[in-house]
Formats: sequence, structure tokens, C-alpha cells
Amino acid sequence: MWSGMVGASLLSGERPHEGCPPHPQEEARLAALDTLEILDTLPEAGFDELTRLASQLCGTPIALVSLVDHYRQWFKSRVGLETPDPKGVAFCIRLPVRLHGPLFSGS
Repeated sequence: MWSGMVGASLLSGERPHEGCPPHPQEEARLAALDTLEILDTLPEAGFDELTRLASQLCGTPIALVSLVDHYRQWFKSRVGLETPDPKGVAFCIRLPVRLHGPLFSGS
């Protein structure tokens, strides 16, 4: 299902997040990301250690430090995923963020 949604949006020329309402703090998030000047930087041992630790603690074969800017998703660090960055495609911006629901209750 997800691959069909992403594939259809790519074929139509739609940006992946079009049609979804922006988060109220989206502009502030993007400004903070720009200020960090971290996109397209070289790998860093600290991020790679954090990613390996997340994979081990969660017992998952894949762990990522993923950043989403205005137009793309970029991996600062990854474990268990050797594909190139999915430029122009970020499935996570297709998912609605709900802070009040079964996944986040009590937190």
C-alpha cells in the first residue's frame, strides 16, 4: 500500500507531502534544520555509535538518523540499510502525526 502511494505521487510529479496539512511548527522546524548546517555532511562517529546502539537496544536490523528538509529525506547515519538516500521520497511525511492516540498515550 505505501509503495503504491509513494509511486503514484512520484509519477504524478507531486511532492510527497502535498495534500497533507503542514504541522503548525513546520517552518520553525525547517529553519532550525537549516541553522544546524548538518545536511550533506560527512559521516560522524557519534551519530554512527548512536545508530548502532538504537539498533541493538531495539533489536532491529535497521536503524536510521533521518532528516527531512523542504524537498527530501536524508540519512545522517544508518545501520542495516545500504540503499542511497530516498531523494524526493520520504514515507514518514505521508504519515499523520498524532500525539494523542494509542501509540503516545501516557507519555
